[in-house]
Amino acid sequence: MISLFTAAIAAIPFHWDLDEGAHHRWVMESQVALPGHIWLYADQNVDVRVRSLRTQLVVDCVVTAGAITMQCDVQDASLAGQTYPNEAGLLQVVLDEIDAKLTGARIELELRGDGRVKGTKVALVPLRDANNRRTRHTAEMVRMIVQRTFAPLDLQIPRQGLEEGGWPQYHASLLQLLTLQGTAGGGKLVHHAQHWGEDRAIVATAGRATLIDGATMIRRPIPFDTHLTGHTVLDTRRGTLAEARWEIYGEPTASAGISIP
Repeated sequence: MISLFTAAIAAIPFHWDLDEGAHHRWVMESQVALPGHIWLYADQNVDVRVRSLRTQLVVDCVVTAGAITMQCDVQDASLAGQTYPNEAGLLQVVLDEIDAKLTGARIELELRGDGRVKGTKVALVPLRDANNRRTRHTAEMVRMIVQRTFAPLDLQIPRQGLEEGGWPQYHASLLQLLTLQGTAGGGKLVHHAQHWGEDRAIVATAGRATLIDGATMIRRPIPFDTHLTGHTVLDTRRGTLAEARWEIYGEPTASAGISIP
């Protein structure tokens, strides 16, 4: 991939198609392996600790009027994961329930004109008449999972197009941990672009960050040295994303005092 960008390039005109009524359809997939676990709850009685999670969504999206928002209907959802051996029988029960809540759900993305994603809201399909701490926890955790799955859309494009020589991006959605307690720290992505055929541009991205799970801040902060590589294929004629692939890896720094198997 690096060899594609050894020669200087001219700026490539590109603007996200965010006109009212613009239609986009994607298959979004995310796989996260955790150093510890996250809790997922069924509406009633079943709790499970998830150590890794794979999410796949088929979404149909339309840009709406007013402030720039994109309304996405989840046409299909699929979840798989891993837990501890003694909880293996509980995992599928919880994932099946979340799958049912996500299939048919409405996702709302608040966008900036340069393509940045400002916020994510998820209206899940209710399975029963219940609104309590368990269901609210699940709803917020699912929102975080969806936000993680949609993170590749958070690609900032300079006003003049895809710049020669590259451009930086800070506070990217990809540099957020899957946690309800927030992510401390920060990092930087650097994008480089090149023409690919008549109506395609490929953007190669590399980045690094030091990230801390907010849940550890009270006791002993555990910083993770995080590296990111990936590429995005943009349709320059339609102003949309054609393909994106990312890999993010983080491990505790030497000062964290822990190791991951």
